[in-house]
Amino acid sequence: MKIIKNQVDWNVVPNGMTMLFFGTPKTGKTTTACNWSDKGTEGVLLIDTDQGGDFIDGINRIVCTSFNVPERPVMKDQKHMLDKRGMPAYEIIPPEERGYVFTSGPNKGQPMPVYSIAEIINYLQDEISSNRLPYDTIVIDTIDEMVDWVDAEVCEELGTNAMGEAEFGKDWALSRNKTANVISMLKNMLKKAGINLILISHAKTAVMLKNKIQLGPDMPKGLAKKIMGMCELIAYIYIKEGTTEAVMSFAGYDEVLMGSRLKPLAHQEIKFDYKEFINKITSYKGD
Repeated sequence: MKIIKNQVDWNVVPNGMTMLFFGTPKTGKTTTACNWSDKGTEGVLLIDTDQGGDFIDGINRIVCTSFNVPERPVMKDQKHMLDKRGMPAYEIIPPEERGYVFTSGPNKGQPMPVYSIAEIINYLQDEISSNRLPYDTIVIDTIDEMVDWVDAEVCEELGTNAMGEAEFGKDWALSRNKTANVISMLKNMLKKAGINLILISHAKTAVMLKNKIQLGPDMPKGLAKKIMGMCELIAYIYIKEGTTEAVMSFAGYDEVLMGSRLKPLAHQEIKFDYKEFINKITSYKGD
C-alpha cells in the first residue's frame, strides 16, 4: 500500500471542489457562478432548476424541472394500455412535451426541452466517461428547488399531504437521505474528473444562537448540515452596506454559517468575482 505524504501548495487553485454559495435574492449568484471558470461561460454548465437563467445571455444551461423522469399513461383509443405483465403501461414524456416554452429569445413561445435530475446525472456520467464533457464547472441553481421536489416525492411515497405528517420524522429523514445521496454521488463523480460543483441556495433564518438570528442555506437543518459537510467552500453572498457591490464572505461567525478549507480564503471577505477569488489564492503569502 502506497502512503501519500501530503504537500499542499496553497497558491494553486484545486480542481474538483464542491462549493456552496448562499445569500439573499438579486445578489448576482447565478450570473457570477456561470462565469466561474478560466474559460468564462464556456467552461460552465448551469443546471437551472428555477429558470433563473432565462435572462443571462451566452450561458450554457440545462433546464431541470423534476427529480425523477416524468411519465404518462400509454393510451390507445382513449384506453390505458397494459404492458406485457398485464399492468398499466407508462412511457417517458419527451423533453419537448413536458409543458414548458421558451420565454424569450428567437424560440420564444416554442416548446422548450426540460429534464429531470436523473436524466442529467446519466448525461454527465456518459459525457465524462467518454471524455466529451467540455465544462470544468457544474452549477446547480438552486438546490432549494430540488429539495422541494424530493419532499413532494416522499409525501406521495408515504401517502401524506405535507412534510411532518409521517410518524417519528420518517418523511424528513427519507427526504434528507435521498437528496444528500444524489449530491454525494454527483460530487464524487465530478471530483474524480476534476470538475468543480457549485451549489446555490437562498439564505434563511436557521436558528436562534446566543439571542442572535443565525443564517444558513434555505434547506432543512439536517440536510443543510450534511451538504455543508461535503463542501470545501461555503460562501455567504451579500451586498455590502452602502454599496452595490456583492461580496463573498468566508469569515465565519455566530450569525452566519460559512467557511473555507483553503487557507488563503479562511476568515476572508472578498469581492464576489471569479478573478478576485483566483487572485486571493495565487497571491497568498502564508501566515
